[in-house]
Amino acid sequence: MTGASRGGGRGIALTLGEEGATVYVTGRSIRGDSTRADLPGATVTDTAEQVFARGGTGLPFAATMRTTFRSSSGEG
Repeated sequence: MTGASRGGGRGIALTLGEEGATVYVTGRSIRGDSTRADLPGATVTDTAEQVFARGGTGLPFAATMRTTFRSSSGEG
């Protein structure tokens, strides 16, 4: 789930956790290096722990989605 450290992405990740899903939690904020110091507890690590607490498997990954990728067909 991209952008899962807060907002809608976090909400979707937590809902998936309630359904027992494995959620790859991605975002830029990691514990100890948050991109928003004014939002404590809003990191991919925090969200992954909450996914576990709801019965799913949360796997946190710090990532920035700034690279443009092309499909093998050259489109996209």
